Amino acid sequence: MTMLQRLARAAVRYGVEPEDIGPISTFTDEDYMVHYLSGMKQWEAPSFYGCTAKHQERARREWDKLIAKVAQSFVGGRSQKIASIWPFCHPKKPACRSS
Repeated sequence: MTMLQRLARAAVRYGVEPEDIGPISTFTDEDYMVHYLSGMKQWEAPSFYGCTAKHQERARREWDKLIAKVAQSFVGGRSQKIASIWPFCHPKKPACRSS
């Protein structure tokens, strides 16, 4: 599991969307993500902050979009690694048309 995925998992638990943490360039800095994740370990339970399933689902959709953007921006093997680990990175295939 990559550091971005760990951060996404923790953030979704709290209903935190990527733009609450920073711009997309933030998520290419491994050190920043490590420090942010370690800071999240000190947070109270999600219910303490009023996080509901609705907030978590909204955050999950936004993280999926961000991870897809980050996976597309990487060049070479690393992008393939992220795309193969995180299933939501793959773009949807167009629907087949019937003639």
